[in-house]
Amino acid sequence: MLPSTALAAEMASVGSSAAVNILVQFDRIATSEDWDDTSRGNWSDVKRFRVERGKQPIKSNQLADLGELNMGDPHTVVDFLAWGIRTYPARHYALIFWDHGASWPGVANDDSSDSDMITLPELAGALADVRKNTGVQKLDL
Repeated sequence: MLPSTALAAEMASVGSSAAVNILVQFDRIATSEDWDDTSRGNWSDVKRFRVERGKQPIKSNQLADLGELNMGDPHTVVDFLAWGIRTYPARHYALIFWDHGASWPGVANDDSSDSDMITLPELAGALADVRKNTGVQKLDL
């Protein structure tokens, strides 16, 4: 859900195909810290991409610009999964959170939303909502 630009480049080395869709909801933060990633257009809101071979996550390749979202809100992941399942139906699904993580406390820590994160109980509830809203009963990964 939150790939670094290095991971985005790695995914783009393979890319989506007729058999596999790699979908990303990508949030970046603007900061004056030296680790701030200002490459690829220096955007800091949430964008959705279908990862294509050799294409980088830049504005001209985006499927949607969602503005600023709280990635630590479980409704954000429910919306992303429901959109992906509805827009790119498949026989198998995987969900990968890419962030530093906090182990048992949760995932998808959002520095621009008071460090909100999806707790494990919230994640369980979000996945139950996805099952109810999409009919997809399980994620394969």
